[in-house]
Amino acid sequence: HLSPSRRHAMLAALATSAASFAPPTEPFDRRVFDRRAFIGGAALAAASRTAPAQAQRSKLIPRSSAESTASFKQYQLSEAKYKPGEESEAFKKAEAARNGGAAGKPSSAQDDLARLGLKSFSDSNTDMCQTWKGCNGR
Repeated sequence: HLSPSRRHAMLAALATSAASFAPPTEPFDRRVFDRRAFIGGAALAAASRTAPAQAQRSKLIPRSSAESTASFKQYQLSEAKYKPGEESEAFKKAEAARNGGAAGKPSSAQDDLARLGLKSFSDSNTDMCQTWKGCNGR
């Protein structure tokens, strides 16, 4: 991605080289052609050169401190709140609600939509000709 100043420099070099191009009127002189090609190529290469990266450390990433390092180390070495296979009461309650409550029957797509407060397309009674400009009418 080029900066605007680089883009302008590249366009100026391209316009200058295009305006200065003229087919030779005298017999072919290799030195003149080579000089023009070299100058035009050098100008285009200089204009298209990318700017160096100016990387900076993000201010959003907090600096490391002894306190934060110790806190992280304590977190790494701490025991898990729940061992694999154990669930919290909140998880069990949510899982039961998702699976159909106490009845134990799995929920259907319609039940999930109702639980989330959504409508299916067929239930929405949307007239495409009222909402879509590409409709040809009926």
